[in-house]
Amino acid sequence: MAMINTAAYLIPQGSYNNPIANPTGASAQKLVNTTLHLTDPTQIINASLTTYYPPSSYPCIEWNSTESDDPTLQKNTFNYLLCKYFPLSANEIPAGTIFVPTSIQTETDPHTCETLYDIVAPTQEYVETKYHITRDELVQAKRILFAYNEMDPTTAVGVDPLPITQDRNASRYMFTSLSAHGEEVIASYPGDKPSVVHAREVQLQTIKEWLGLY
Repeated sequence: MAMINTAAYLIPQGSYNNPIANPTGASAQKLVNTTLHLTDPTQIINASLTTYYPPSSYPCIEWNSTESDDPTLQKNTFNYLLCKYFPLSANEIPAGTIFVPTSIQTETDPHTCETLYDIVAPTQEYVETKYHITRDELVQAKRILFAYNEMDPTTAVGVDPLPITQDRNASRYMFTSLSAHGEEVIASYPGDKPSVVHAREVQLQTIKEWLGLY
């Protein structure tokens, strides 16, 4: 189930036009085109998996594996850090939605951290207060560029649009259409989407304004 959830989540999140960042070419539109006329749930799930894990690039995967599909991520170490310091997935995908709940940990499943690492995970409220990232503190903070992307599922748990102000040093909220996670901040590529190219220019001009260059 975790592999299915990961594929469904990462296909839109990593749908970059840049083949270096997205070597398999997976995208939400590609998945829609593939599954549009399918009616069998198993076929739809298989299409989702093969879109993100094409057989030409991935060998047979052990579905009962507890290891990460990312060879650069030491999952056990990463999960320990989440439990100990920063429960990123807390309340991210709660039970009762159409999506599979996040299964790692914290407030929705506190016993995972206790059983694996003998750690009582901090609550989301504690983390926000300790690191000064409460909603009110983020709104009042200066010179932060909150950049969100249409195809990125994490946009759903980001900060809301900021209030309008005449303070030129106020933080900014921007939303880039048709873009994947952080696509406007990765290296440019000749096939970049026009919205991504425009977003880079907006971010550059915003930073110049903060620096007082005009």
